[in-house]
Amino acid sequence: MTGKPIVVGVDGSATSNYAASVALELATALGRALHIVSVYSESYTQAVRFGPSKVLVSTEDRSREASNNVASTFSDASVDVHAVSLTGKPSTELLKYADSVNAETIVVGNRGMRGVSRFLGSVSNDISHRAKMNVFIVNTESQLNA
Repeated sequence: MTGKPIVVGVDGSATSNYAASVALELATALGRALHIVSVYSESYTQAVRFGPSKVLVSTEDRSREASNNVASTFSDASVDVHAVSLTGKPSTELLKYADSVNAETIVVGNRGMRGVSRFLGSVSNDISHRAKMNVFIVNTESQLNA
């Protein structure tokens, strides 16, 4: 692959997975690597009981699972796909990561950009105002009703 990579933020939701599929189309069309990044805002571990067993589940595990699950669905892609998991404020960490890999474009879904939440802030809104690179905001509205 040549050129600057494409970075997409995912959180395990159907809408972010849809945004990732659009990012894959973009990366494929441009012949760029795709970095799938999941960020959880708080690091904690929770004990979950399954009958007599207790399993520890952490936000790092869920974050890693979100990016790895998307990457595994793209295993036959014609571009290099990288799964990344980070902890921190999602918009800040996505932007820092995109800067660190010298990304050409960062892709996010538009969930949270409508209604009252757009005034309170959203990851995509924050990124669109602070990014130093191109921002591609995927319309995920149709995925909310799917």
